[in-house]
Amino acid sequence: MSFNITGTYFILGQTGTYLEFTDTSSSTNLTTWHFTGGPEQQWILTPAAGPTSSTPVYTVKNVKYNTYISYPTTGNPDVYVTQSSAAYDWFVETYGNGYAFASDPSFGSAWNVDDAYSDDNNPVIMYRCCDTWTLSAVSATSSSISGSPAPTSPTGSVAATTKPNVRLIVGLSVGLGGALFIVIVCLVIFRRKLSCSCKRAKLIDSL
Repeated sequence: MSFNITGTYFILGQTGTYLEFTDTSSSTNLTTWHFTGGPEQQWILTPAAGPTSSTPVYTVKNVKYNTYISYPTTGNPDVYVTQSSAAYDWFVETYGNGYAFASDPSFGSAWNVDDAYSDDNNPVIMYRCCDTWTLSAVSATSSSISGSPAPTSPTGSVAATTKPNVRLIVGLSVGLGGALFIVIVCLVIFRRKLSCSCKRAKLIDSL
């Protein structure tokens, strides 16, 4: 699937926590935290030349520390996703309601929150596919608010807020009002006819 997710985002895991680097130390684990809106939770996604593949490839750079999300293939027995000063190519594909990030196009393993914990300072590991990651575009206001930003869908558009169908509501109101008016008119006519019938009956009796 072709898509373009170039930009700066908050990256939300399916545990309800966000990707974050906590310092500039090389090989520091990538971790997840509840939303703060700070630059340590903001990520620049840039298309990478990468190997020849039909799957889009991106680098993911932290706004605050200018370091990259990386995956060392040696000396990493616990398969942690870590921090590096060197850019690293990640394969990206749409998955669930968001995206999956893997170190190779087979997506045999991808970013996963360790043990699916939702607490703070939980590491991200490479594990069999896949956790879903949602991208929320950073705006002028989203980094200064306490609430979580609105997610960006895989099609690149922000989910629309559901609005009531005003025309339908007005139409129903008018229809119900009209029906009530007709019922009232019928009752008035019936009452008049009934009154006239009673008067005729009394007149006949008097004769």
